[in-house]
Amino acid sequence: MKRSFFFIALIISVISLFGGCKKKVVTYIVSGNVYDNTFSTNFSGLTLKIEAKKSGNAYYSLLTNVLTESNGNYSFTIQNDLYEKVRISAAPTNYFPIERIIAYGNLTQDANIYNLNTTAKAWARLIFNNNNPNPNDQLQYTKQDGKVGCSECCSADKQILSGAVNDTIFCINDGNTYYSYLYSVLGTSNNGINAVYTHAFDTTTLIFNY
Repeated sequence: MKRSFFFIALIISVISLFGGCKKKVVTYIVSGNVYDNTFSTNFSGLTLKIEAKKSGNAYYSLLTNVLTESNGNYSFTIQNDLYEKVRISAAPTNYFPIERIIAYGNLTQDANIYNLNTTAKAWARLIFNNNNPNPNDQLQYTKQDGKVGCSECCSADKQILSGAVNDTIFCINDGNTYYSYLYSVLGTSNNGINAVYTHAFDTTTLIFNY
């Protein structure tokens, strides 16, 4: 009988031990503002996708969607629940996508403020015409002003067009900003900078004849 009581007491002790080691669930509040840099205004009515990734997982899973308020503010709550990272993203029409990845280790039970911003898309239509082509003709141009670092962006490296040229190239840009390139027609004094103001949501043409 004594052995039975001892065995029961041991089981209760083990259960209590493991129960006491259970990770405490902590709730964090994440908030911020989304701003439209092109028109210098808050971005209201934008759907933000809130996703999280657990340690060891390759992919994020959707937790919730939140809508920005009229003043561009947003807020959501999230628990630590073994997550490693949380991702806030949005893909507004005709705007560059928004993405912010936050490590859970950077969250606190105080304020977690993450302000976001984006710009409207615009396009520069670059037209190059060699009106008196020669096989040895060579035009070099290098982007000076314009959007960089995006998957759709035109290269900032030197570009070379040779011989008979009648090319049209579309380059994405931030809306209501300038797109320009430095050019040089080799073997001639024809060199300088061509620029165009790219209006938001529109395509603006820049023609260069040489």
